[in-house]
Amino acid sequence: MAVSHLIKEPGFFTKFKVTPEDAIAIYADDDAMGDFIINGDIMIFDTSRTVPRSGRIFAIEYLGKLQVRQLSIEADGSWLLEGKNVNKEAYPDQRFPPEQLGLLRICGEFIYRQGG
Repeated sequence: MAVSHLIKEPGFFTKFKVTPEDAIAIYADDDAMGDFIINGDIMIFDTSRTVPRSGRIFAIEYLGKLQVRQLSIEADGSWLLEGKNVNKEAYPDQRFPPEQLGLLRICGEFIYRQGG
């Protein structure tokens, strides 16, 4: 995924409660998030929001690769990183037990997408 800067009007930052310094644009390079985010879309993330919250979409670094997934925190503390594509063979969900969470780094929470 390519990370870049994106020019937005000042009202955008007010509406989404993010500062320009904390906003990053990432171009989707696959269809892992299904119909919601597709290859070529531009996604904007707030890099100040790195606290894991179930049900939210995050940019997460794992083994040096950035991926965008919806996070589910399970009762035992495990994280499930879910792609929203129904083709689970091509885009499988990933489960990380508590002892493996150190392998993950939340880079920002999703706030906006626009078609590429």
